[in-house]
Amino acid sequence: MFTYDFDYSWPLRWGHLLVAMAGAALALLGWRLNWRRGIIVTSGLFSLWGVAGAIAMHYAVQIASPQRLATESFIPAGRGDVLELGAGSGRATIGLLFARREARVTALDAYRGYFGIDDNTPDRLLRNTRAAGVADRVQVKVADMRRLPFESNRFDAAFSVAAIDHLPWDGIAEALNTTIVGLSVAVPSLVAHNYFMRKIEVMSVEMEAVAAELLGKCYPNPDQQPSIERE
Repeated sequence: MFTYDFDYSWPLRWGHLLVAMAGAALALLGWRLNWRRGIIVTSGLFSLWGVAGAIAMHYAVQIASPQRLATESFIPAGRGDVLELGAGSGRATIGLLFARREARVTALDAYRGYFGIDDNTPDRLLRNTRAAGVADRVQVKVADMRRLPFESNRFDAAFSVAAIDHLPWDGIAEALNTTIVGLSVAVPSLVAHNYFMRKIEVMSVEMEAVAAELLGKCYPNPDQQPSIERE
């Protein structure tokens, strides 16, 4: 599990265990000193939460191992030139190349600032790809994902893992504003559509009832009544 040097900061790797130990220590101390039961139970729950978080990070998320492919529908042919936005230390890069043995990845990252990875550099990504045996299918590009230095139609596919939260807030704010404007139109439209569809269904049922009643009055003998066709 520790073959690679993704070097996520210790709070991400071990912070949950610290919470678990602190919660267990408080629960034990409270039990010895006869604290109120609520404090002891709360401390115990914090400890269990920490244990569950540590198990999730190391065995479900597998933060020290290559990222598993999110969906098998991504370049199902297994080949092609792929652009990764925000490659970091290469966890998702290696995971993709393991899952798609004939693909090639251009791993793009700005490699500046701190985003949860200590000493985040292109050299770290390349060391990890060499350890995984996929370095011959990786090219590293230092650039900003918002200003891509590539011509159009250069890649067959693109992906990004845990990178949008690293963008400046002004870019995220613009996206949120766009989303809010869209929702302000879409939500009322959806409500109106559902309202009028229900009205149409009610009117259709009422019209059928009226038609059946009219036929009953015009043709007292049921055998003589024409049928009502329903689509």
